[in-house]
Amino acid sequence: METQRLILRDRTRALIAETRQLPMKDQLVFFGYEKEEQVKYMLERMDIGLSNPLVDYRIFELIDKNTKRVIGNCGFHSWLKEHSRTEISYELHEPFRKQGFMNEALKKIIPFGFEVLKINRIEAIISPSNIDSIKTVERIGFKKEGLLRKHHKTGDGTFNDSFLYALLASDL
Repeated sequence: METQRLILRDRTRALIAETRQLPMKDQLVFFGYEKEEQVKYMLERMDIGLSNPLVDYRIFELIDKNTKRVIGNCGFHSWLKEHSRTEISYELHEPFRKQGFMNEALKKIIPFGFEVLKINRIEAIISPSNIDSIKTVERIGFKKEGLLRKHHKTGDGTFNDSFLYALLASDL
């Protein structure tokens, strides 16, 4: 898929398996990260998600058409096909934030999720302190449904609240 400024490359299982065989410097380029720890963490999270047969994902690498560089990713994880429900995820590398790239990408993948993947409900779970992310989903039409108290456990063992936003196929 493409937008005006981006190529959205499907992050398939086969592509990830091939990428794991590359030297780390090539994996850093492929995923658009600067540190080896970032690649390892992302692959660990993907392994956890892929090991659950009831949950699927559909993630796209965001590639800047001008530089051909990976600048982030977005897509659907925790996709419960049986319930036609998924959670949206998105990440944009620091130098590319606040330039409208994520808004551009999400406006392409959300209709794809509803029309092609036949998803009925897309959820966004966001830290109340993440104002930029809240603005992103609200701009696209997500509705705030509530507060999930002590919902997210951080690396230091602290539990934090999350806001729950959702967008339904019928909302478009």
